[in-house]
Amino acid sequence: MDGSPSDVLSLNADGGPHTIVMVFGQNQSIDLQQEEALQPFFPRFGLQKAVNPNDQALYRRRVMDVLADRETHRRLQVFAVTYDEATAMAAKDALLTRCYGEDGHRQFYSEFRAEQNRRLMAAFPSAFIKGKVISGKLNAILPMFIIAEFVASVHEQMEAMYNELRQPYAGLLVLSDKLCGDGEGGSPKATIVNGLLQSWYSDRMRVRSYSHPPKRCGEFLADNISGLLNACARDPSYPGWETARAMRRGRALSWQAMDSKGRFLPEMRAG
Repeated sequence: MDGSPSDVLSLNADGGPHTIVMVFGQNQSIDLQQEEALQPFFPRFGLQKAVNPNDQALYRRRVMDVLADRETHRRLQVFAVTYDEATAMAAKDALLTRCYGEDGHRQFYSEFRAEQNRRLMAAFPSAFIKGKVISGKLNAILPMFIIAEFVASVHEQMEAMYNELRQPYAGLLVLSDKLCGDGEGGSPKATIVNGLLQSWYSDRMRVRSYSHPPKRCGEFLADNISGLLNACARDPSYPGWETARAMRRGRALSWQAMDSKGRFLPEMRAG
């Protein structure tokens, strides 16, 4: 799992769209955990970290072409959600209510102004790591609720898919690119996501941050795909829309948008 441009909102919630993707491969995604340098996922060229859409146009074009290929659709299943920063802030109360109930969040979640810079902070008094209360800037904490909701949504879709195929479904383990600020002050944000998932949904979902190195194929794929889709969300005329539509036709992409109620709309569209 990875996001573009990051999992932290700008302080004024005016930074535009953010896109989170979760990429699945064949054989329980074992092929995505290989080191890209030793076993490239796309042998035609080496996957790199996503770049600015205005730079390295040839590399971006190659990524678009290979993701639009039918053979790629057979090897990949991508889930994505896009949300605007202002929409995320508007959805905060709905997300809290869905998680904790109408009044239940008061004992699990609180907000306060930092004394030094007066920035709005969020804290989880009920979640302790090494005896410390988890807290952080609201613009960094709020996306953790969205990520938890996204993971739960994918879990439900995967379970339905397995049931339709009449195959056993054991659960979902998500290897996430290191969440911004993870590990600072002994309060990894992956713990927040897992805490929300355990109390909010079920015990068959876990999120783990992976470190760099090794650079896994899955990390590069998630980074490139989230960057591609977020560029599409910013610009309805971006050529990556051709790739997104091809992936949808090949049933390799499920791309949703979150509204101001914290709900995931059926399909993300241009414009």
